[in-house]
Amino acid sequence: ILSVNGSLGKSNDSKISFKASVPSLKTWDKSLAGKVDLNGELSGKIEGLLAKIELDASSLVYDTNQVESLALSADFDLGNFTIGSLSASANQLNLSGYIVENIHTSVAGPLSDQEITIKVKGADQININVKGGLNSENSRWAGSFESIDITPRDSPQWSLEEKSSLIISPQAITLETTCLQSIGNRICLESNWEAGVGAKGQAIIDLADLTLVKPYIPPS
Repeated sequence: ILSVNGSLGKSNDSKISFKASVPSLKTWDKSLAGKVDLNGELSGKIEGLLAKIELDASSLVYDTNQVESLALSADFDLGNFTIGSLSASANQLNLSGYIVENIHTSVAGPLSDQEITIKVKGADQININVKGGLNSENSRWAGSFESIDITPRDSPQWSLEEKSSLIISPQAITLETTCLQSIGNRICLESNWEAGVGAKGQAIIDLADLTLVKPYIPPS
């Protein structure tokens, strides 16, 4: 179901609003379930339209994954291809048996200088902060992990030892050595992927207390 209202013009008064609704995702794919509603608005000059989008979804199901509710809101400058702001939140997730109470993600700033925040609340609490930007000339995004904090329910917190760089492009993805530490324990990971070559990586694990990782080790 789609409805569009408004008009386009050469002046600043161009304004178009639109709504779309999918009462049941099963009509698209039998492996899916849930409802999705989308509201949006385009405004401004035709050569530099501003866009606002709001999406709400509920009772989402795919295979063994379930999400009770999902909300997304975003502001875009279509003329300059930049994101004014983006915020997404998902509640009551069951990801193949792993229960998460809430996941919240926000993106602020132009594509060339963004700050990305990810917060996960469940049995473990995870906070991640990333800063970086996209170079439109070579389609390469370069940034760094500014902070990572992981707080398991029954063990001490893990935190990022120092900032580490992340570079993403169509040809390669490179993660510089990234280390998490917790009371004398240390886990480091570095990885590299190249198109046509594949991926390679290295992990260094230095644990004084194995109970810190026991919850993440399969019983077998």
